[in-house]
Amino acid sequence: MPAPPLHTHSTAVCERALSADECRSWLENHRCGQLGFMSGRGRRSVAVCYAVRPDAVVLRVGDYNDIAHYAPDAHVTLEVDGFTPYSNGVTEFETVTVAGRATRARPNDAPDGSGCAVWPDGVATTLICVPILSLGGSAARVSRNRDPNQLQQAPSSTGVRP
Repeated sequence: MPAPPLHTHSTAVCERALSADECRSWLENHRCGQLGFMSGRGRRSVAVCYAVRPDAVVLRVGDYNDIAHYAPDAHVTLEVDGFTPYSNGVTEFETVTVAGRATRARPNDAPDGSGCAVWPDGVATTLICVPILSLGGSAARVSRNRDPNQLQQAPSSTGVRP
C-alpha cells in the first residue's frame, strides 16, 4: 500500500464523552492498558494485562516489579486506549480511564479465565485490585483529510467522571 501524500493530515472531526456503559464495554473488550502510579523515582506508567470484575480491575505482576511495591494502598489510574475504524476513512480514538486506590488482592479474587498475565511456576507474583470508583472516557473521530481546514474540531468534553 503506498504511503499517503505528504499533504494528507489527520483531522479531529468531533470529540465526545463516553457513557459509563461504553466505558465498561471498552474495558471488557480489551485486556491491556497503562497503569499509572507514583514510585520512589517519580510518576510511572507501565503496560499491564488486566481482567475486569463487576466492581474492580484485577492485574497480576511479578513481585520484583515496582507495581507490586508502590501500587498497593496508593492512588492509581488504568488507561486503556485504541482505535475503532469506521467507513470512509473515519477512525474513532477511544480512551477510558479507571481511577482508584489499589489494594493487594487475594489469589481467589482473580476471575476464572481472568485474562491476568500467566506466570511460570516458581515466579512469585502479586495480584493487584483496583476498585472501579471513578470511570470516564472520551472518543475523538479522526478522518484522513487532504485539507486540514475543511473539517473543524468540535469542543472537547473529556475527563474522568466520578
